[in-house]
Amino acid sequence: MLIVDIDKLFKSFATEYIKENKEKINGGEDDAESLYTAFQNTHFATLNGKTPLTFYQDCDDLIAVLLEHFNQNVPVSDYLIEALMHHGDEDRLTELLSDDKPEDLLLILIEVLSHQNSKKCVNRLIALLFSQNCSEKVKDSCAEYLEDFDVLDQLLSYCENQKANPSVCYLLSKQKQNSTVSKILQTEFLNNLDRAQEYASYLENYGDESAVEILQKGLTMVNDYVSFKEISIAIEALGGTVSEKRDFTTDKNYIKIHEASKNEHKTDNK
Repeated sequence: MLIVDIDKLFKSFATEYIKENKEKINGGEDDAESLYTAFQNTHFATLNGKTPLTFYQDCDDLIAVLLEHFNQNVPVSDYLIEALMHHGDEDRLTELLSDDKPEDLLLILIEVLSHQNSKKCVNRLIALLFSQNCSEKVKDSCAEYLEDFDVLDQLLSYCENQKANPSVCYLLSKQKQNSTVSKILQTEFLNNLDRAQEYASYLENYGDESAVEILQKGLTMVNDYVSFKEISIAIEALGGTVSEKRDFTTDKNYIKIHEASKNEHKTDNK
């Protein structure tokens, strides 16, 4: 099994390509496209005489190659990922989705399975979504993948015993209206006022007008301009009214936004 750092190979190729074509290169997009085209169609001895584009075409076990890249700490190229998208075994890819795997491997697996429109991996992705061992980046990828699936019952089953993290709340906000979901989103909003703008957006996206009262309560509890502004936007989007006024003239984010707005206005009036 030949494991090659194709990204490193590209860097070497690019250095020589630029030297040989420096008189023709002006730094435009066409130059970059020409470089990548030349690279992927060049035959390399280190690729057994194949091109980056054809190197993985005849591979008997792409998944084993993928895992060996991680075993040898060799970066996984887009060419291998592309090959997996078209020829990777869905069942084996799904079996690899567990929270004892490295973040980068999980992200690749999710990307490949997403391209395959896999439904077999849904339960595994939900498990990762609630795992305490997975990074927010992995959980965000799981939530984005699951957006188009009806997974409400599975989510609520997990939420009976586990905390709804931000990625879970994001996914819940995409589900059909349900009183339990509304309660979870409202509770997590009040419990995470340090991320008020994020959790307010989940309530806004969910569209349950009953959240206005909770958002109004949160509005009285935050002390920074951005949180106050984003909660206010959510309240108004859900049909509520913001009557509370605050002085944020000393808030650093208010000052930045206000100054940027003034500068933009000056530019528009030139």
